Amino acid sequence: MDLSDVASVAQGLWSDGVRMWVSEASDDKIYSFPLHPVSGTVVSRLSTSDITSSGATVAVTIANPDGTNRTVSLRYRVATPQGAWSTSQTSDTSTKSASFTLTGLSTGTEYEVQASLDSGFNAGVEAITFRTSTSPSFDIDESPNGIWADGTHMWVLNQITKDVEAYVLATGKRDNTKDLDISDDVEATSVSNRTHRPWGLHSD
Repeated sequence: MDLSDVASVAQGLWSDGVRMWVSEASDDKIYSFPLHPVSGTVVSRLSTSDITSSGATVAVTIANPDGTNRTVSLRYRVATPQGAWSTSQTSDTSTKSASFTLTGLSTGTEYEVQASLDSGFNAGVEAITFRTSTSPSFDIDESPNGIWADGTHMWVLNQITKDVEAYVLATGKRDNTKDLDISDDVEATSVSNRTHRPWGLHSD
């Protein structure tokens, strides 16, 4: 079995006789594979990435692609307590993979995802479960004195550096491409020669 596409630093292995699980050190994930060779063109594996408090990306691997354009169907539901299935999403592909982006999920919730080349999910169904993260925490550098957000990013006023530092609301991660340097403006509007420190932040 060739695992080179997904497992470059495989360090653990276990099987129940039907599937094999491989622990991968390079990305701290556990991958699942059919133990026996899969015949025909079918969905063979699902994996998740970019999990946030409200979304995730699901990668679908297709065994034995023959170059024919095929439609992959995907659906999901809350796993515990079990909820209703979502409306199916579809993606056309002639290769061995397809990708889906899930949005609008609930924070800290376990979801079950199914994918198949059968739009009715009656045959060749593969499944995976994952949990969305809790609300993101923001690792602020120092001395936050004002915040403002536009629904996508949050800007935090750093009193010491006089910078307005940007963070992604969904993940809490820094996005320095959106930072604003206001140090010159603060100095120019100071009412004395002292170094004034900004205390508030707002935008319309």
